[in-house]
Amino acid sequence: MCKFISFLHHPMTGEILVKDLESHSNTETALSINPAGPYREGHYTPDETIECRVAADDRVTMETCSKLLKNKFPTFTMFFNWCFSQDCDVPKTLHLSSLTSAEGLTIPQGVKYLYLESLISAEGLTIPQGVEYLDLESLTSAKGLTIPQGVKILHLESLTSAEGLTIPQGVKYLYLRSLTSAEGLTIPQGVETLYLESLTSAEGLTIPQGVEHLYLRSLTSAKGLTIPQGVEILHLESLTSAEKLKIIYK
Repeated sequence: MCKFISFLHHPMTGEILVKDLESHSNTETALSINPAGPYREGHYTPDETIECRVAADDRVTMETCSKLLKNKFPTFTMFFNWCFSQDCDVPKTLHLSSLTSAEGLTIPQGVKYLYLESLISAEGLTIPQGVEYLDLESLTSAKGLTIPQGVKILHLESLTSAEGLTIPQGVKYLYLRSLTSAEGLTIPQGVETLYLESLTSAEGLTIPQGVEHLYLRSLTSAKGLTIPQGVEILHLESLTSAEKLKIIYK
């Protein structure tokens, strides 16, 4: 689980080595680096924090080494992209939890679980094929968002409108907890678990066959609501009347 970039640096030359972004020791082993030195451990986090560790006998400070790296790679995104140009290993799980902008970001092929929980805009975001778990829980607009085929679990908790949203076939778990209107929303066949907990009206809502777990906790009226056959778990906590409620049975 990559929450920051682990690297090795040479305090005297500023040389940077990367291989396994999650493990200094794995990088040392893969590159045949002596763990006693002269290379030291370092971290670069998505919130732009840099830590270049030094030993007591190094003739330079951690602050100086970190500043030199910052001058070379002013942003985390620049360093992130450079690392994957150096033939480093691609982690299956990539946590970029503090990143608020995808501008200039290149996510490598091979990532399966992608966490971009703080991203507030999809501008500049390209999600590679192969991602199965996609967390974009802070995204407030689907403008510019392209979700590739293959995503099975999709978190869009902060989206308040379905405008511009295209959900591909294959999504099984769909989290749209803040959506207040179903206008423009198309839920593809294959979704099994559906969270629409802020929806107050079923107008325009079509729930496809195959949904098993359905969360409509804020719905106050059943007008226009049709529950398809096969739903096993149904949450309608705010519904005060069953008038016009249609549940299809076998």
